[in-house]
Amino acid sequence: MLKTQTTGYATDLNGTTQSKNSEEFVIYGSSRLGTYSPVYNEYVNQFFGITANSLTLGYKAYELSNHLGNVLTTISDNYFAQNSTAEVSARVLSSQDYFPFGMVMTERSFVESTEKKYRWGFNNQEVDNDLEEGAVVFKYRIEDVRIGKFWSVDPLAASYPWNSPYAFAENRVIDGIDLEGKEFSKKETIDNNGITQIKIVITVKPVNASNLMGNDAFNSLLLKTQEQFTKTFNVLDNKRNIQYSGEILYDNQATITMDLVDAPKIEGNAIAGFSAVGYTQVYANEYTKDGYIPNDIELMAIDCVHELIHQGIGSTHPNNKTNPAEDVALEKVNPKTLPKDDANRNLTYKTTATTIIPDIFYNIMLYGMFVVDGKKVSEVRGTEKNATKVSPDQLNVIRKNIEKRRVNGEPMADD
Repeated sequence: MLKTQTTGYATDLNGTTQSKNSEEFVIYGSSRLGTYSPVYNEYVNQFFGITANSLTLGYKAYELSNHLGNVLTTISDNYFAQNSTAEVSARVLSSQDYFPFGMVMTERSFVESTEKKYRWGFNNQEVDNDLEEGAVVFKYRIEDVRIGKFWSVDPLAASYPWNSPYAFAENRVIDGIDLEGKEFSKKETIDNNGITQIKIVITVKPVNASNLMGNDAFNSLLLKTQEQFTKTFNVLDNKRNIQYSGEILYDNQATITMDLVDAPKIEGNAIAGFSAVGYTQVYANEYTKDGYIPNDIELMAIDCVHELIHQGIGSTHPNNKTNPAEDVALEKVNPKTLPKDDANRNLTYKTTATTIIPDIFYNIMLYGMFVVDGKKVSEVRGTEKNATKVSPDQLNVIRKNIEKRRVNGEPMADD
């Protein structure tokens, strides 16, 4: 349970407003469950309903929501007893249905007390009742439920030119919620040892566009990709006192698409996939002179994680000049200083004073074809299944981009 501040707003560690005044406490499990609102007596400087070794009913409100997160009903922890029977029924504090886009149906709504009206509603968001019909307050924008549009332009509008910058959930009001840029997000807490715990969460839409991979294999790939993402993001950043973790969520409404496709009919094609803004593609197979052969599920999962990281870190790799992550920084060796018959003379790099060794050789964003400090990366790894690490500085770039809402393959953090 989260206690509010005495005055003003109280927020959780993510900056989300939890309570407006000293008479409200928010009840949490894995998500918000409801509120606890004891009456404050300013003369004795204490709350009614809070006493030692006792429980007073009637001060809690629990919310009941549907698949879209719309709060449909709130009930009290108190109850109504049926006359001369042992049966009881819930005490309903409020109930409402919604028109598309969030306006409450006045003929299908009920509230026991307007003074204690529950302040969350459509899409599990806070409702601003200063507007007569109500406005839904999302984290970055406010939706006008009368017209089903946001009042301001989507901060990510430039990345999605096919969508209206004012549209709510791409006008999918039956099964859609507005993700409001949460395809890449982070959950931040501080543990008892003072270490900041940051979970990086990415929500993607998986699509099996391969004609050769069955759904069972595709589902196995999705599970393996989730496992690999979790393992890769399990990183302790000692410099910043941060413990990272990661999670992939699959949602058919997400704006980042992860497509599994058949490889182009080019023999010896070394490309395993690619990324663009809001789009990731991974090849399900390899084309040879004898036709298609399926790729290894574990390697494909690593490729999926590699491409999804691009959505948070930008198009950079450790060998790129634009790479901002100092602990995986590489400096290109001038090809003219290498023998002309060296087949790798254009693929040769050297580490810098800030590069973490030997982790650089196992970094998931570095291709095995490169030579680093005179060693072929693929030979040091032994197998590409060992290329699973991501560095603290790379995760710091993703963290900053999430805070600046510059993700989904957009430009990287510039500081």
